[in-house]
Amino acid sequence: MKIKTDIYDIYETGSIISINKKPIDFIFEGLTFRFIFEDDSTKEKNILRAENLPDGQKGLNLIFSNFNETLGVGNTVPIPIGWIQGRNLYLNYRIYCLTPESDKLVHFTWYLGEVRNG
Repeated sequence: MKIKTDIYDIYETGSIISINKKPIDFIFEGLTFRFIFEDDSTKEKNILRAENLPDGQKGLNLIFSNFNETLGVGNTVPIPIGWIQGRNLYLNYRIYCLTPESDKLVHFTWYLGEVRNG
């Protein structure tokens, strides 16, 4: 099956519930994208930041600070996150939480976009 929306091909989509507040790793094409959830009262609500993985690993830590909304929090347009298979890679997500102390429900879609030049 092939799924498309607008100019994007769906690479992978699904839902996952984190366990024991541990990170969620998405590993594909030799890359790791680690979703890390943190609560930080010194930061504004719902901040997403990216950091390189340690020790020269390929991929990113995606750190979601204060994503504790019962009705969910997510992005409104696909986020460009890298490239695989000669195409740009994008991410859309929604994160839900029953209480700040509970594990997260994450809906995710990875998109393949346009062919990269070079």
